[in-house]
Amino acid sequence: MIAFVLRSLVLLLAASGAAAIARRRSASARALMLTAALAGLVALPVASNLLPAWRVELPAWAGTPAARLSAIVDAPAVTAMRRSGRSRPRSRRNRAT
Repeated sequence: MIAFVLRSLVLLLAASGAAAIARRRSASARALMLTAALAGLVALPVASNLLPAWRVELPAWAGTPAARLSAIVDAPAVTAMRRSGRSRPRSRRNRAT
């Protein structure tokens, strides 16, 4: 459902942008653009079910969101704070030298 909403949003934004760029054209040309966008919205669910899905592979350095989050949580500063029982690092003013 979210994918359909995002695809619809992209289609409508593209049509609105094209109509805004073509503001000096005739009104019938702009209406044709917006009508084509509405026809695309009607055809979108049918096309999503009939056409094969596109899979986009992320590069290896991007990792998964869970892996990036675990890398942040397992950072040395975070683990040191957990061991000491502090919830936040000490400020530089209060730090013992």
